[in-house]
Amino acid sequence: MTVGTPVTWTSAQALTAAVLNAELRDQYLALYGIPAARLDNAIIGAPSTSQAVGTLHTTVSTVQTFDTLTYASTYTGSMTTGSAPYDRLIAPVAGTYEVCAGGDWDGSVSVAGYRCILVRQNGTTLVDYDMEQSATTTNMQFAIACSERCSTDIKMAANDYVQLFPTQSSGSTIDMPHNAFIEIVRIGN
Repeated sequence: MTVGTPVTWTSAQALTAAVLNAELRDQYLALYGIPAARLDNAIIGAPSTSQAVGTLHTTVSTVQTFDTLTYASTYTGSMTTGSAPYDRLIAPVAGTYEVCAGGDWDGSVSVAGYRCILVRQNGTTLVDYDMEQSATTTNMQFAIACSERCSTDIKMAANDYVQLFPTQSSGSTIDMPHNAFIEIVRIGN
């Protein structure tokens, strides 16, 4: 995403394909080719098993997998691993990335406990989360589903990755099949 130093032209300088590519095409691609990708359509079958309330943020639960790469920018670097099922988005170049994630819990299984989504960098570092409590502990209520959404900006090195980890403390095994997603967009150096 770095724009080069402009050239000062001289009257005798020849305009060649190499000069046009360096001065126009490459500058345009540096601005246009912003890395961005989104995963959708959570795969049911990697459910979130119940965690103790005190370990919701520290226990690495099952990573959510997806079967659809909804979009990937025109950037040339790969932002996923191979083909579906996908479980991560990869930063093709170093920079600051906006990470957004979310999903809706299946509320027909249990209304007890907490529901939480964790976004982890490189599998272990917690970078953001959203948590809801059940009607038994607050005035909130899981009628049919509980929605979780979070967004943050993080520094990522080339090949760092982010993943979505649904976790909960209901005492039951619950899927997060509804509207689950994770996306990243490079927003700066």
